[in-house]
Amino acid sequence: MKKIIVLIVLGAIMGCANRSTGFTFVSTKNFNHNKEFVKIGQVTGSDTKSIFMVIPTGSPRLEEAIDNAIESTPGCCALTDVKVYKLYWYIPFLYGKYGWSVKGTALKQKITVIQDSVDLF
Repeated sequence: MKKIIVLIVLGAIMGCANRSTGFTFVSTKNFNHNKEFVKIGQVTGSDTKSIFMVIPTGSPRLEEAIDNAIESTPGCCALTDVKVYKLYWYIPFLYGKYGWSVKGTALKQKITVIQDSVDLF
């Protein structure tokens, strides 16, 4: 009997995160596409909303998750090698969360410094 109750409780509070899609290059920011980029590390961003009882508090947006990932690193303007996950867990009739999670490599535009030569004579 205890095993059945444990299985029912575990089944009721299970959640999942499944990979929805992937992108080679993605950004929600405006920048100069003709410049070179430098990889600056792995970043993660998410946009989640809660569910109280059976009422959702909003609708999570993939664009917001991408924005959060880009804005988590100063100087980042785009992401490459992006993996998108759909998140969901719910305790029936009590509480839950659902949303998007984005993981990728942050890119920053390469800055080229041009030095003027000055003749002193």
